[in-house]
Amino acid sequence: MTFPSSLSQIIVLVINATGAALVITVITGKLRNLLKVIFAFMTVLMFIWVDLAYAARLVGEADRGLVYIRIAWSVTPMLFVLLYAFIATFLRIVHKHKFYILFSLPVGILFLLIIPFTDLVIADIAYINGTLEIKYGSLVWFFFAQVAFYTIISFILLISQYRNKETSPEIKSRIRYLLAGLTFFFVMNAIFNIGLPVFLQVFHLYEFGDYSLIVFLTIIAYAITTNQFARIQVVTATFLASVLGSFLLLDAVMFSTNYEQTLTKSLILLLYIPFGYLLVNNVKKEIEQREQLEELTNKLKHMDNVKNEFISVAAHELRAPLTAIKGYLSMVIDGDAGSISKQAKEFLQDSLLSNERMIRLVNNMLDVGRIEEGRIIYQEDYVKISELAKIAYAEFKLEAERKNLTLELVIQEGVVDEVFVDRDRLHEVIINFLSNALKYTDEGKVTIKLSNPNKKTVKLEVIDTGPGISQHEQKKLFNKFYRIRSDVGKTIGSGLGLYISKLLIQKFGGNIGVESKPGRGSDFWFELPIKINKSDTGNL
Repeated sequence: MTFPSSLSQIIVLVINATGAALVITVITGKLRNLLKVIFAFMTVLMFIWVDLAYAARLVGEADRGLVYIRIAWSVTPMLFVLLYAFIATFLRIVHKHKFYILFSLPVGILFLLIIPFTDLVIADIAYINGTLEIKYGSLVWFFFAQVAFYTIISFILLISQYRNKETSPEIKSRIRYLLAGLTFFFVMNAIFNIGLPVFLQVFHLYEFGDYSLIVFLTIIAYAITTNQFARIQVVTATFLASVLGSFLLLDAVMFSTNYEQTLTKSLILLLYIPFGYLLVNNVKKEIEQREQLEELTNKLKHMDNVKNEFISVAAHELRAPLTAIKGYLSMVIDGDAGSISKQAKEFLQDSLLSNERMIRLVNNMLDVGRIEEGRIIYQEDYVKISELAKIAYAEFKLEAERKNLTLELVIQEGVVDEVFVDRDRLHEVIINFLSNALKYTDEGKVTIKLSNPNKKTVKLEVIDTGPGISQHEQKKLFNKFYRIRSDVGKTIGSGLGLYISKLLIQKFGGNIGVESKPGRGSDFWFELPIKINKSDTGNL
């Protein structure tokens, strides 16, 4: 079999486009300049080899075909010399092989000179039933020996470096790709470019050997640029741009009927090149920006984790002494250490309240990390919110009196307030609301209100007559570490209480929010779905 003419055209077009895409991908990657240069030269030689061999088969004219096929063959030895230099450079042992590489270059140049202008390697060609057949010259075996020699040396370099114990696992992985590609390329050429045509005079399968080169170059590019090759968008854009450029090039060179057409098509190609470059470059920049953003995001996540770990450790260390201080203050206030004056008792009560706030702060710092990471075990049960509201009212009544504030508890008559939550965690939410209301309110009153906005929902509100909150601040109020700025320009609190409250209410399937206007106080509220314990006959 042989490739149909139309299929061969498509294959050559794809090979050229792929080669151009590979060169652009490698050159724009983070590689040593010498590797980029060698790979670019190898790809150029590949273009000459594949395109002119295809042109020789296509032209159907012995004189022109002979020129094309000789030029195609003349670049092959230099390609294998560059392959040897490329592998030595990639393995960072080029200094050990510098002399041999410099000695090999004249050999490649020698073939570049003798093959196109003499019959020593290719004596003649003929077209038999549309198939190009080659008559070999007297130096063809020297030609094959040179190619085999540099292929074997390349194998030896790769295998010896792979067996080296000091070679990193990453380099070994890339060496495996190179060995696989080189083996594939060597076997394909040994069969279709040497074995079948030289020994069996089978020439119609010659294309398989030629076209295997692009597979080899693709594997090389993947092996040396695995991190950049993963950016499939860049490779795809480069490939598509290269396909169109290759089509324009082939159309100008092979399918022009006169010089005027050639000039016009060449001009179109020259105009297209900068546009293709800008397209690929823009895609590349977009991908790089995305990668930089992902890298920054990962760094921020790491820093956030470090910060959370520090807060957790600090909070653990603070909780024990604060609990001890709370105990001793309570004992002194209760008279366990003897009688104290009224003024001293008031001072100690203020200290106790401040200590309570500090303990809540420490607990909030511990809770926020646990909630976000899902490490809290919730003890959910059926709870009446009115019971928790009464407890919170009793806890803060004394603090309200000390600030000359009125604390009210308003429970709608016949309210249905049973919910399925963690009792202690919901109590924390109510405490956070009340603590903030009393903290910010200097005169007037604070009201705890419980009602049913509808048959399926129970709503708890903490309404104060404080300074109110602007619309701008309301949007950020439930964010982590956001603190309201007071009317005297001071920030109060840790910025964790409302954030934790939001996480807990959402966990229990409810909603949370605030209604406020500057100068008219605030109404902090949460709603939870009513869930009646049907096994409790008292609720029937």
